[in-house]
Amino acid sequence: MITTHLVRDIERIFDRVIMLNKGSVELNDSVENLRSTYNKGIEDVYKQIFGGHYA
Repeated sequence: MITTHLVRDIERIFDRVIMLNKGSVELNDSVENLRSTYNKGIEDVYKQIFGGHYA
């Protein structure tokens, strides 16, 4: 497991994403499933969930 705030790098490095918000899991899914579900890249999924603000 590796943690990062570099959202742009996630798609190239990881196959699974867990996004936390104030200690609670907001999202836990594979990169492939997130792309197909949201029809956008991980950075755009992050912006949609968190309103575009990086922690």
